[in-house]
Amino acid sequence: MRDRLVTAHIHDNHGEKDEHLLPYNGTIDWDATLDAFANAPQPVAMVLELKAQPDGTPTLDQIRSTFDKLDKNLDTKRDRATKS
Repeated sequence: MRDRLVTAHIHDNHGEKDEHLLPYNGTIDWDATLDAFANAPQPVAMVLELKAQPDGTPTLDQIRSTFDKLDKNLDTKRDRATKS
């Protein structure tokens, strides 16, 4: 299936419902997920699929920070994958 992956709508949750939380705010193993993306035969476009929460989150700053973290971690994993 990984050979056919072009884009991924990503978000996090706690495993009970489709919460659409920011990545790293639920229970998804983002280290393993980003490993899979980094080892894909072609780069995978990621779209954050989020939902406003009752406490007013996520803010634009939180979204930007999370996206930067994902991007940095994915770049690190891609660098490791190409050196292997």
